[in-house]
This record gives sequence, C-alpha cells and structure tokens, in this order.
Amino acid sequence: MMKKIILLISVFMLIFSLYQIVPYFYYNVKQETVENNIHKIAYSTPPTNPTTSNETNVKQIFNFDERKNRQSNFQNIKNENEDFVAWIQIPNTKIDYPVLQTSNNFYLNHDFYKKKSPLGSIFMDSINKKNDKNIILYGHHMKSGKMFAFINEYSKKEVFNENKLIEFDTEEKLSDYEIIAAFKVKENELNEISEILLMDNNENFDKLVQFVEKRNLVDGGDGFSYEDHYLTLMTCEYSNKNGRFFVIAKKIAEYYK
Repeated sequence: MMKKIILLISVFMLIFSLYQIVPYFYYNVKQETVENNIHKIAYSTPPTNPTTSNETNVKQIFNFDERKNRQSNFQNIKNENEDFVAWIQIPNTKIDYPVLQTSNNFYLNHDFYKKKSPLGSIFMDSINKKNDKNIILYGHHMKSGKMFAFINEYSKKEVFNENKLIEFDTEEKLSDYEIIAAFKVKENELNEISEILLMDNNENFDKLVQFVEKRNLVDGGDGFSYEDHYLTLMTCEYSNKNGRFFVIAKKIAEYYK
C-alpha cells in the first residue's frame, strides 16, 4: 500500500511539474512571436531622408541611423496598440522592447497585443508624463532572460562598466541615458521609495538621493543633480523575499525630431 501511495505521489508531482513547465514554454514561444512581429514593424526600412548637418553631429553621440529609422515606424506600432508610448533598448542585451502605458496592473500579465501572458510587457508608470523628471518603467524578471531580467546583472561591476547606456526613444525625440545607480530594495522599504521616486520636488529628490546612496552597488560618476532628468527601471529581485531591483539612469543627450 505504501509503495502505491509513493507511486501516486510521484505521478502527481510529475503531472504538476509538467503543468507548470508546459505553460511556461508555451508563453515563451508566444512571446517570441509577439516580439518578432513588433520588431518587423519597428525595424522595417522607411524611405531614406537626407541627413542634415545637425544630424551628422548627432551621429557621433547616438546609434543614430537605426534609431531614427525605428522612430519613423512608431506610428505604425501605435496602430497596433494605442498604449505604445516609447521604445527602450540597452545595446548588447536582450532589452529591446516597446514601452506601453495604461493602468499599472494591466501589462503585468498582458502582452503587447493585450492577450493574457505571465511574461507581461514593459510599461511606464500610469502617473508618468513623458517630460517628468523621472520616468519609471516596470518589467518582469523572467528566468528565460526576457523582459527586465538582465538589469539584476548590474550588481556585477563588469556588467555595469560595459553596459551603461540606455536608449529611450519617443515619437518626439531620441534620448540617451547613462546608468548611475543600481540597488536592491527589500519589501519593507518599498513604500518609502515609492513616495519619493518621482523626484517631483526638491525634498523628495534629496530623500531619494540619500536612499540610493546607502544602497548603490555601482560607481555612478557625477551622480545626481536636480537639474537633470532620469529614467528608472524596476524588476523583481530574488535574494530578498518580494524584493525589487532598481536601475536609475541620467539623461546625457537628446535629439528632437
């Protein structure tokens, strides 16, 4: 009888494991299709426009041609999903995604085409406007390395040194950001940082700088200045229960359309 019970438990565990694994692979394959479709639109070659002398100067700063071409396709992307607001890319990583914006909970478990997916999408905080001092983006930490899984790697000095640049582009402008902070936040600290993360006044800005400096895992160079604008990426962090990993980058260049 005991052998039968053990066998039944083993069979149950096998079925349960397959139940967990099969959807995981299904949604990863589905996400690959979604990404391929959007990338085809984003990276399709538009008509060639003459380059002005000003654009020639900008080329020395930006990955200019590819990004300008991609930007010219943003309206086509928006035609696919009206919630599209920007594109984020960290060169030489898997992070190369459209950014969506609606209520904060929706894209936690919906893909670009608004279909249910545990991978979710990269999305901007619903309270943000494009010209805010700090734009906040969220994405899941997937075991496959998709979404914002990579940003946890910024706890390693060599990864930080080789991947400081973030490209963040909207219909109006191309912007380059340089990472100045990477840090872990415990569950009991999340309320504290959420109240000051927008940097919407001098007091909250100063509080955030103090909060970050106590936890920063990287050498952020010139660091924070209230006159600058910032981009914050957030994902899950698994060394702490219900922890989060944050990356903050400072705008260093921009080009208006």
